[in-house]
Amino acid sequence: MYQLAINIRRLIYVIICYQCMLQLTNGSSYQKYLKFVSYMIVLCISCRILISFIGNVESSINDADKMYESWITQWELQEKEYSNDLYKINGSNKIHEKIMGQNRGIE
Repeated sequence: MYQLAINIRRLIYVIICYQCMLQLTNGSSYQKYLKFVSYMIVLCISCRILISFIGNVESSINDADKMYESWITQWELQEKEYSNDLYKINGSNKIHEKIMGQNRGIE
């Protein structure tokens, strides 16, 4: 967004400069050519700003997508670890119950 603000400020300065030049050349034979050139330059700068902004948005979306994929991968790994821990706890509880059942049979 900061880069967009800088580019828009630059565009406004260019427009102001060309408007001043058009006012200075008022009535001159070169005014129509200068007007055409100024419109073309403003159009080019505007297109460059738009393309730059779209590129920044696309880059941000790609970064967010990568962060999401990383988060999903971490979530799945933690879920597997949690499942393994539960399996170990359930397995040790069954062994404990089996041992306790055998000890009761001895008494």
